[in-house]
Amino acid sequence: MRKLGNLYLSIIGVLLAIWLLPRLYYIITAESYSTPFTLYSCTIGDFVSLKDRAGKDFVFNDTQGREYGDSVLPFFYYRVLSSRNNVPEVINGKQFTGEEIERNNIIFSSTPREVNSETPNVYMLLESNPPRLELEDAEYAMVTRKDRFKVVEIATNKCAEMLETALNEALDSIGFKFPAKIVSGNPSTRKAYDEGYMLTDADGKLFHLKLVDGKPWVESIRTDNGLDIKHVFITENDNKASLAYIFDSENRFYVLDSLRRIIRTDVVADVTKQEILLVGDVLNYTIRVSDSHGEDFWALETGSLKTLKTMRRDYPEPESINLSKYIFPVRLVLNSSLDTSIKPRFKVFS
Repeated sequence: MRKLGNLYLSIIGVLLAIWLLPRLYYIITAESYSTPFTLYSCTIGDFVSLKDRAGKDFVFNDTQGREYGDSVLPFFYYRVLSSRNNVPEVINGKQFTGEEIERNNIIFSSTPREVNSETPNVYMLLESNPPRLELEDAEYAMVTRKDRFKVVEIATNKCAEMLETALNEALDSIGFKFPAKIVSGNPSTRKAYDEGYMLTDADGKLFHLKLVDGKPWVESIRTDNGLDIKHVFITENDNKASLAYIFDSENRFYVLDSLRRIIRTDVVADVTKQEILLVGDVLNYTIRVSDSHGEDFWALETGSLKTLKTMRRDYPEPESINLSKYIFPVRLVLNSSLDTSIKPRFKVFS
């Protein structure tokens, strides 16, 4: 019995050591490193990175090291340039109104923690055609079941039988097969309009569902044969140019536009392991895909989504990390930057 107790104590001691010592080593030897803010500039046809924030103008460098002021990004810094009466009258041979510029400035981001987090299968059903201009708090919630969607009236916590029947019959009429694999939406009322939810059914087919005038509105989205959808992000951008962003099983990035066309891009990202940042304007998208090793950038033409330019930036690996691989070949961690779960996991120190 005493030997067994000593064995338990030894195991606990080893686990504490491989959990605590690498953490202390990292705290002592950690080196700060920040990456410069980078966007594609339509005025010079190149990526520019923020070099200096001091002074009246920001200073940017292109990939060749040439310096520019913030006017090199006339759409992103439109309000700043406008306050100085310094907005170019013509950009890339075209004239744009201030309203057009601001409506088409969009930002989308995604992190592995968000994608990998376990969320309850309860989804608020906003009224997409509210009686007033602003969206109102949801009166109903939709709960996923193996063979249907259950609809609950939030105020009473009772089943809204009529709406539930109408919703499930509407989906059945366009070929939706339960259970739903993906339900993607944004239940916040702090947005200009609501597009409800993007769904994929048991066969992986894509559907669109929202509540209009208290009734379910549904549509089936045609996809190319062989498109295996793994992740869907509804957009609801002010310009209404797109309905959703899609990633397939091979991590390829698609845009579902307002005409219900699914346009494939050259962007590749594993959203379960990599962070995504998309910054768009009236002419271009800049897409950054990053992980612990570095960043990949794509510049896409708005509309056609044709690739204009790409860039790769590798992160430097500190000497302390190189040394730690030999001192602590294995470490015990309880959390991860890739999800929100608290559980023990063994990792190679990197």
